[in-house]
Order: sequence, then structure tokens, then C-alpha cells
Amino acid sequence: MAEKKREIYWDIVKGLGIAAVVFGHSGFAYWPVIILINYYHLPIFFFVSGFFYNDTYSTDPYMYIGRKLRTLWWPMIQYVVAFILLHNLFLKLNIYSSLTDQPMIYPKTPYTLFEILGNVLGAILNTSYISEMAGAMWFILPLFISMVIFCVFQHFSFILKLSGIKKEIFTLSLSIIIASIGVLLMNKSLRLPWRADVAFVTIPIVYSGYFLKKYWQRINMKWHVAFFLAVCVYLSYRQGAELSFFPGLIKNIPAVLIAMFSGIYLNLYIAKSLLRFQLPARVIAYIGKNSFHIMALQFLSFKLINMVDVTIHNKPSFMIARFTVSNLNWWPLYFFAGIFIPIFFTYMYQQIKYKVSTKTKLRRLPRIRI
Repeated sequence: MAEKKREIYWDIVKGLGIAAVVFGHSGFAYWPVIILINYYHLPIFFFVSGFFYNDTYSTDPYMYIGRKLRTLWWPMIQYVVAFILLHNLFLKLNIYSSLTDQPMIYPKTPYTLFEILGNVLGAILNTSYISEMAGAMWFILPLFISMVIFCVFQHFSFILKLSGIKKEIFTLSLSIIIASIGVLLMNKSLRLPWRADVAFVTIPIVYSGYFLKKYWQRINMKWHVAFFLAVCVYLSYRQGAELSFFPGLIKNIPAVLIAMFSGIYLNLYIAKSLLRFQLPARVIAYIGKNSFHIMALQFLSFKLINMVDVTIHNKPSFMIARFTVSNLNWWPLYFFAGIFIPIFFTYMYQQIKYKVSTKTKLRRLPRIRI
């Protein structure tokens, strides 16, 4: 039971994280709140990945890279390729638009067969192409790169036979050095392939999750600490701290660090508090389990709300293509749809897949003659 509770807890942590991501995309127009969310909503995923890093991977980084290719890169590629193949259909359905000079619309043209094949090949070989509908998945690549780099650091410490405090100092020092390079690249607006510049910056976050795991059983999160750190987040905001990984924006690094790690703690504290409430905990945990699919399908889900908005208010059909939303006042609907529509379709897909798999297995069973 204790093990199950721990698993639910971390699903809740991820559920809160992905909910914050969807909220940030939902059209909520009060910018200070978006700035506050940006402090932690993506860092929490790097933190959790570091927490669940197993030292056994350090002895064989190639096995770990293969594992991450299978669990991160390949699922993302499947979604990206699907969106590329659906590109022309999206144009016909006004999910995309070819119109220019329209606010919140990024014009598209129909793909030829050659362009479809080229984009698919580009996505598979170097992920140079990301569909607009898959835009929220951009951070999967930095997450993949940061975890691979962290594994390499750990592998070097294994080769050098470092242990204890020497190992921690070695890994932390390398993490800070490469993060500094990442910050420098961001400040110069230099984007590396696969957004490795973002990956560099997030290595210390990964390390913090890895390091905290060793002392997790001793940590007892308190409400007064959470309150104090909430004040720290607010003061950091007042000091002009800004963090937005996609455009490569970091302002006031010391304040950003305080706000980011305070935000992570608050996310962990809220998740722990939710464990006392069975139904909300189970719902948010289920959201966390499906966070990857929510990340992939939230923008497409928004289009369904755009269609409703366009139909009810007799707006031009091309406004369905507005990105990310067509009606800022409907942000609660977008938030709800961005979470639960992907969950619904993921659940239906899993049920169909299970039934097909079950029938296939039954057909393969040998017939017993009496």
C-alpha cells in the first residue's frame, strides 16, 4: 500500500505540472499569473525525471539512451508524423488556414506528397520539423538531451570510481558548468538543435531531483515552509524574475532560481496535501499518468472549442485556426478541454487496443478437442 501511495503521489505531481502547462496555453490573459506558472511548470518534469533516475543506468549509458529513445523520442515522433500526415486535412477543416495578415493565425499551404515525405523524414532523422498541433511537445527533446547528458556525467563518475561527497561535487560542478553555457547561449539567442541550449540549463534541475531522492524519506514538508516559499516566489516576481524556456528568456537569474525551486517545492507540497482527499487525488493522478498524451493533444483539443465559439458567435470559419485559442474569455473551457478531451480519446484508444489484443490472443489459443 505504501508503494502504491508513492506512485500515486508522483502522478499527482505530474498531474499538477501538466495542468499548469495547459492553463498557460488556455488563453488566460492575466500575464503575472502566467509568469508565476512559468517558474515551475516545465522544471517540475525535469525534476521528476531526475528523481527517478536509477544509478544502475550509469554503468551502461547506451542502454539508458535506448530506453529514453523508446519512451520519449519515439512516442513524440509518432504524434509529430501523424500531425504531418493530417496537415492537408487540417487545412480543409479550418484547423489550419492559408490566410495571411490575420491575428493569431500562422498561414499554411497544402503539402505535396514530396513535402509530406520530406517533413516526415526530417522529423525522424533530426526532428527539424514540429507541427503546430504538436507545438507543446517541443520540450520533450530538451528533456531527452538533459537526461542523456546527466547519465553521461554519472557514467564518468562511475569510471573514475567516485563515491560519496566526491561524486556529488563532481556531478554538481559539471551540471553548473554546462548550465552556465546554456544560459550564455540563451542570452545570445542561440538555439541549438533539439533545443540542447534548454537542456543545458535544466541539468541542475535534474540533479536536484536525483539528489533529493536520497533524502526523500527524511523530508517532512511543512505548511509554514510552503508559505514562506510562496512569499519568495512573489518577491522574485516583484524583482523582475522571468523564465520562459521556449523563447529562451531568463531575467534576473538569482531570483529565477529562488522562484523555480520554491515553485517545485510548492508543487510537491500541494501534491502531498491532496493525498488526503481520495477523489481529487485519483483524478489528478490519472491526469499525471496521461500527461504525455495531454501534452500532445491539447492544441488539437482547443480547436474543438474554437469550432464551438465560431458556430455560436457566427464568426468566420477561418477563426477556428487561431492559435492557441479564438476566445480569451473562454479560457476555463479551453483548460477543461485541453486536459479531459485527450484523456477521453486516450482511454478509448487503450480500450480498443486492449479488446483487439485480447481477441487476437484468443484466436491464437489452440483448440481443445474432446
